[in-house]
Amino acid sequence: MSRTLSKPGQDEPVPLLQDHNLLERAVLAHPFFNTIPKGEVRFLAVPAMLGRYMERLSALFESLGHAFSEAELLQLREKLGARLERAFLQRANSYVTLAYEPVDPPRRGLKCSFRSTSVASEQHYESWVKHRKPPLFGSHPDARVMAVAGGIRPPARILDIGAGTGRNSLPLARLGHVVDAVEPTSSFVGQIRASAGAEGLSVEVHQGDVLDPALPLGAASYRLAIASEVVTSHFRSVAELRALFSRMAELIAPGGLLLFDVFLARGDYEPEPLVRQMSQVVWTNLFTRAELGEALRGLPFKTISETPEYEYERANLPPEAWPPTGWYPSWAQGRDLFRVANGGLPIELMWILCHRH
Repeated sequence: MSRTLSKPGQDEPVPLLQDHNLLERAVLAHPFFNTIPKGEVRFLAVPAMLGRYMERLSALFESLGHAFSEAELLQLREKLGARLERAFLQRANSYVTLAYEPVDPPRRGLKCSFRSTSVASEQHYESWVKHRKPPLFGSHPDARVMAVAGGIRPPARILDIGAGTGRNSLPLARLGHVVDAVEPTSSFVGQIRASAGAEGLSVEVHQGDVLDPALPLGAASYRLAIASEVVTSHFRSVAELRALFSRMAELIAPGGLLLFDVFLARGDYEPEPLVRQMSQVVWTNLFTRAELGEALRGLPFKTISETPEYEYERANLPPEAWPPTGWYPSWAQGRDLFRVANGGLPIELMWILCHRH
């Protein structure tokens, strides 16, 4: 057998690769093994969280092997920010979902799309009816409501805004008052009507929004209007609050009273945007005293008392009625917003009583 001789200057035969680690890495470098990420990330629609959300997205895409360039991150930030703003303005309990998947070949990279979702208040409360054990808002009326109504003699016409399951409307009617209960949630409306009918109580239930001028509510006909856990959950701005007070000025008779509860900033505390936005997400809508004054400015109301709600209700409700619900103590003390156990929080839930002159 003859041997093949290498000519002078000819390359020597390449030695065989037998390094298993090197060979494995070479196989794994094949594009067939590339990660093809596809998925969704859902964000609570809180615009003040945009910077934190972008940090998480940047880390996510980098971990998937698809790090975005600075220009791409800036474009994504603009789009996500706009989506968060629109969703939050629509409803405080909205979500923005970012879906990502590979771009169409032969290009490489990811493409993103957005969608927003939210649940209307009525749907939210309907889900409570289905999934929560009653009583949803407590078995007894608010102590402050009953104390104020107890001073009205003889019995008069009372407006209960956001009446819920009737925990204030029904006891007020038992005292002889004629009650108009306004409630948008169908299941709650049915409960109040059934309970009032069974007892023969003077409770007229109106399904809808108290701001709707089409509701058959008598102008200047109420001696007392109450809004318990209504401003705290459903009125998000000074403009909305002023719309409520303007409507009350139309409906409450001169000499009548308006009682509502509201979370107020204590002292000179000025909430940051993140705190304000999250307060609306957790049904703890927050206002400063200056904002409350702005909402009332020029309207025929004078504030005659401010009462810390948590302390008042705890001291005046019967022992078997405290706490009204399992969620009430945390919520009423502002701890649904600030997740801390210590006291000294810069917000306080107050009962505000106004006289309509």
